Amino acid sequence: MIPPSTSSLRARVLDRLGISVSLVCLVHCLVLPFVLVGVSAWATVGAWETLIHAALAGLAIPAALLTAVPGYREHRRTHVPVLLGLGALALVASFALHEVVGEAGHWAATFVGSALLVAGHTQNYRLRRRCAAHTLPHHEAHH
Repeated sequence: MIPPSTSSLRARVLDRLGISVSLVCLVHCLVLPFVLVGVSAWATVGAWETLIHAALAGLAIPAALLTAVPGYREHRRTHVPVLLGLGALALVASFALHEVVGEAGHWAATFVGSALLVAGHTQNYRLRRRCAAHTLPHHEAHH
């Protein structure tokens, strides 16, 4: 087996980071509504919730963008950058359209975006590993 290039290794680390951050975001989206029911200081929690979302998105979006194109160049599977791009777009939309779609729309866009990012990074990571092990030809026509 040929050792992975530095850029390939860096991209796989970014995919792992993207998976981790996106999973944390998913768990945060699933758990926070239940936590808020029992918390009386809504204003303080709301501010922290916004800060946490912004921090997670600030890690997840660049990780998606930095791995989408290099991953595609390596494995040539178009669905991966599409998943990553749509996930990043959904996270951006969750912030940009918050006033329009309200809390439920913000939550839904964040949840969907995080799920798409987890799926995209997981696929990217697995396909890049297969390429590195030469079990997936780099220039083969893929569906």
